[in-house]
Amino acid sequence: MTDNGDNIEAFEAKETSRKLPVGWLVLFWGLILWGIYYFAAYSPAISGWTQEKAYQESVNK
Repeated sequence: MTDNGDNIEAFEAKETSRKLPVGWLVLFWGLILWGIYYFAAYSPAISGWTQEKAYQESVNK
């Protein structure tokens, strides 16, 4: 019987050394940028936006 431990380690190193597809990277960075925008646009601490204020503005129209 042969020891397959070396073959498994070489296989794992080869499999994990692949690069991510461009689409996955675009999605990853796009979601990070969208999250930063969303936090800045709708966080009361930064933008001052609140659901109550938005409701009052829509009722007053």
